[in-house]
Amino acid sequence: MAGKPRVTVVVVHHNTPDYLHSCLRRVDEALGDLACEVVVVDNGSQGNGRPGIRSGGRLRVISNRENRGFAVAANQGAFAAAGEYLLFLNSEVKLTPRSVPALLAVLERNPGLAAVAPLVIGLEGRPRFPGMKFLNPWNHAASLIGLGGIAVLSREWQAQGRHLTEVDWISASTMLMRRRAFEGACGFDEHYFFYEEDEDLCWRLARQGHRVAVWGGTRVFDPGGVSAAISGDWPVAEFYLGQLRFVRRRWGRFGLLGYRGCIASALVAKLLLRWLMPVRGWRKGAGMDRRQLALALRTVIARPQASGQAGEAARVPR
Repeated sequence: MAGKPRVTVVVVHHNTPDYLHSCLRRVDEALGDLACEVVVVDNGSQGNGRPGIRSGGRLRVISNRENRGFAVAANQGAFAAAGEYLLFLNSEVKLTPRSVPALLAVLERNPGLAAVAPLVIGLEGRPRFPGMKFLNPWNHAASLIGLGGIAVLSREWQAQGRHLTEVDWISASTMLMRRRAFEGACGFDEHYFFYEEDEDLCWRLARQGHRVAVWGGTRVFDPGGVSAAISGDWPVAEFYLGQLRFVRRRWGRFGLLGYRGCIASALVAKLLLRWLMPVRGWRKGAGMDRRQLALALRTVIARPQASGQAGEAARVPR
């Protein structure tokens, strides 16, 4: 590839080759005339789940012998990149034509932004806003028991149509970021395995004075949770371990105790509801069955030390 790429697309893959191939086919249309490279990091896929692609041209493939987690794999791709901008992309995401130049234009018009994400179209065909408020000891518990619609308790950010909306944090499923901001924050914290690494990164960026936003003028298709859906129940535990770590880092020991109390109470309430009304689901967390709810509860109660120390520096990727 002649010349230095402007954008490096980093795709982390684990056991979803059909989605990966579809994702890569959409990359060319999405990039338009931008000079780019694509780095695929395969996280220990096995058997028929292997990606079946090789390095060549502007594509580079990095293969891990085991699943090292999203944060480690994303850092591997990012620190092997040559682009001025990094586009983190889940393998199940389908980019739309010229969506990357549109996101890049947003960053170039707004020098104070470190990263931007597009609106997401899910399986149901409706737009899903990927911007969220930072986790605190009570807002996720509120969403679990159906109180997430109350503004002061909500974890969700209110979308503002086809506009630029600055938010606390954005999902790394589709995130275009300035490389210098990413490196200045030391990348994703590799203590996170599967969840919360993107929120943690945005929080550390905010502490450095950077901002992140959602651009409503660009949309991508993302079914969401494909790798987690085929991985059994362990992603449930990883989700709450990630939240424990982030709450401890941001709010300290007492904040962690408050989070554990609020979440444990909400999970107990949902378990009781599942026993009394097993068919009926609540609006939030309706996808978790009783076994997964019990696993989440055990994780929150039994692993208080899984989180990082407050103020702990992110581990610099090797």
